[in-house]
Amino acid sequence: MAGLSLLLGIALLVLAVPRTIAAWAGLDAQPALHEVNRAQTPKPDDVVAGIAGLKRAIEWVPSARRFIDLATLEFELGLSLPADDARRQEAFESAQAHFIEGLSLNPVDGLAWLRLAWVREGLKQPARSVAVCLVQSLDMAPHMRPLWLARARMLLVYWSSMTVEEVLTVRRQLQTIWSAEPGMRRPLVQMAQEVSQLVTLYWALGEDPEVRAEFTRIVAALPQR
Repeated sequence: MAGLSLLLGIALLVLAVPRTIAAWAGLDAQPALHEVNRAQTPKPDDVVAGIAGLKRAIEWVPSARRFIDLATLEFELGLSLPADDARRQEAFESAQAHFIEGLSLNPVDGLAWLRLAWVREGLKQPARSVAVCLVQSLDMAPHMRPLWLARARMLLVYWSSMTVEEVLTVRRQLQTIWSAEPGMRRPLVQMAQEVSQLVTLYWALGEDPEVRAEFTRIVAALPQR
């Protein structure tokens, strides 16, 4: 009996060691991820250290969270590099691969889908491949308010690459933003103006006279381009 207990103890220790090492390695990514999740630009050294730490962690214990965090920092690394730097393309390609790996394990992460859409846009991939990610993000996290404006901008840009059913889903999302968050109305209209989609947003918001009147007032108050 004592021998069996000893064997079980050893087995539990063997299982715990990789997880412990992975957890410690993953800590190197926390400073950069903290800044990214606050919509701030992380320090370049923190991004590099975070990528290295997450790669070590994944070698010990792969997980959806670690793949997605790694992809997020690789995308940040790519953004920090000049557009004509070959390393930018490499960082985006690696980020795309790791986002796909992470989402294959946890497909309900709406933020990761949105970030994958940004990566694919950065890679200048076909518009439809970007739109698919945006629709997935919307399907997985329709009520995640911190995503609303950033995602709405992309949804307006890639509107023409969606199916009729997807367009109707996006239309409902835009109407939800308008009705649920009055403080987002002006930023929403301003974004539509910036991406030359005012007519699209006007249609998407529906035929309510009060909505259309407010939309018109907001447009009139915006600086003319």
